[in-house]
Amino acid sequence: MHTLLSEEIVNHSIVHVPEGRRLFSLVTIKDNLIEGAYNKGADKDKEHILAQIYEMLPRFKERENQTALTLSGGEQQMVAIGRGLMARPKILMLDEPPLGPAPVLLNSISETIRKIADQGTPCCWLNRMWTIHCACQTGGMSWSTAELELKSL
Repeated sequence: MHTLLSEEIVNHSIVHVPEGRRLFSLVTIKDNLIEGAYNKGADKDKEHILAQIYEMLPRFKERENQTALTLSGGEQQMVAIGRGLMARPKILMLDEPPLGPAPVLLNSISETIRKIADQGTPCCWLNRMWTIHCACQTGGMSWSTAELELKSL
């Protein structure tokens, strides 16, 4: 996979949510989410996908016109995860999703990842201890290695 171009990875429906959220801070929550629907299949159906994201994260529907800059770090992370879901990934890869030591934030993000996995999108994330965690419909798994090779999607 490391030899593929970014657009080729996206065309395989592998989506990466980077560490540090990387939202467009002066752009609304809604527009940050819609920016994730950049591949062919998602772009055609972005309003339906957006409705699904709002169903999973209802606070953001009420606040969709609020700029990302005004959100807490945990809320920004949830928008970043939602933006990744807008691409309709076959697998969602998260780099350090729960930034910071706040237990409430960690629980909220972990619960969201579990919901995503329960709805059929496998999620993998790497933590600071170089442990890769994966959540799938069948339950959670954990590997203690810095490298995981994905054989098939």
